Amino acid sequence: MNAEWVSLFKRLQVDTEEQSATHVASAVNEKITALFNFCIISVSGDDASNFLESQLPRDSINLKTLNGRYAGYCNPKGRLIATPFVIRLENGFALLVPEDLSEEFATRLSRFILRAKVKVRINDSQLIVGLINRLTPIDNLTRIAAIIGSPIIRMNDTQHIILCAPEQIESQWSKLKSQLSVCDEEDWHLETIRNGHVNICNATKEQFIPQMIQLEKAGGVSFTKGCYPGQEIVARTKYLGSVKRKLHHFSSETTISVGSAILNEDETKVGVVCVVASTNGPLGSSEGLAVIRADETGRSHYTASDMTLIKNLKPI
Repeated sequence: MNAEWVSLFKRLQVDTEEQSATHVASAVNEKITALFNFCIISVSGDDASNFLESQLPRDSINLKTLNGRYAGYCNPKGRLIATPFVIRLENGFALLVPEDLSEEFATRLSRFILRAKVKVRINDSQLIVGLINRLTPIDNLTRIAAIIGSPIIRMNDTQHIILCAPEQIESQWSKLKSQLSVCDEEDWHLETIRNGHVNICNATKEQFIPQMIQLEKAGGVSFTKGCYPGQEIVARTKYLGSVKRKLHHFSSETTISVGSAILNEDETKVGVVCVVASTNGPLGSSEGLAVIRADETGRSHYTASDMTLIKNLKPI
């Protein structure tokens, strides 16, 4: 994200005392936050749909305008380089990926353009707002969208995205704050974890096939569409049922680095930490998702490579 807009957004992000008691009381269920750690990759041009169709394991051609869906981007061995959230716009597509992957992801996509009429670029002219909504009826979200003058794009049952133009952000943010509470970006990451979704980042790229992080359950993989990088490996894994590592949720009393190894009681590496977020519990407590060897489920003692105790390890 452009540094100038980061500065502006951080100023707007401050949760002032102007919010009413009603909004503060509803903070658990209705929140907004600026997503500083995500970047938009724009894919535009006459051949944009067909181009993405050839690169991602989820079809893009049938995606309706101003709708989004999870997807993956694999290397030829079927290992995930990224897990972009793909939004169809009127003039192309917006792919949301973690900031630390944005340049590499855009560069890799660009290598396959060849003669296609496609342009891939990092778009730092739009700002991303995340909306957490656990209880509000969908018609209320429609009302909020009308108030701010921008569509609210559904990611899953509790998370939504708003793409804001910089010249409109101050007005839109003020309107959003009048309707919803402001939270920290860490709350967004925690909600993503509790929804069972892994955002592949630089520390975890090219380690997992889609089934290991249950991307197909989030609608991020289609087994009926055309070819894409790594398709043979991904399809073979599905039809042979040979997923030997699976996604698990865990908690810890301290924060663990993404990419850390998870060890069993014999100090043998059995998994990798995929994502972590701090909780609102005791100082330093966190929750996360990890890919663990399927034959290791059920042991009583696990630690991270820094000897931090892993608690409540459960398959998703």
